[in-house]
Amino acid sequence: MFGCFLLLALIGPHLIDAKRARRDPDNWARFAAETSWLPFLAIAQGRAKLSLGEIGWWRPLLAVVIYAVFVLFAHQWLFGVSAHPV
Repeated sequence: MFGCFLLLALIGPHLIDAKRARRDPDNWARFAAETSWLPFLAIAQGRAKLSLGEIGWWRPLLAVVIYAVFVLFAHQWLFGVSAHPV
């Protein structure tokens, strides 16, 4: 099962990019020049600019809260194994 997830993670973005390039080649070329499928790669290469104002403060906070709730409360219930170290 996890091998399928790995395969999908490695191949999926390229297949999606190819499909979008076929559907709208002009707009796709512009979009692909400013973005990357690997997080922050376009920023590191200077093709895009990081704008923390676009993200907002509430999205990272929400992610931390959801993660904490999952680890602290839902992990045992969902998987039958506690996420807390013994």
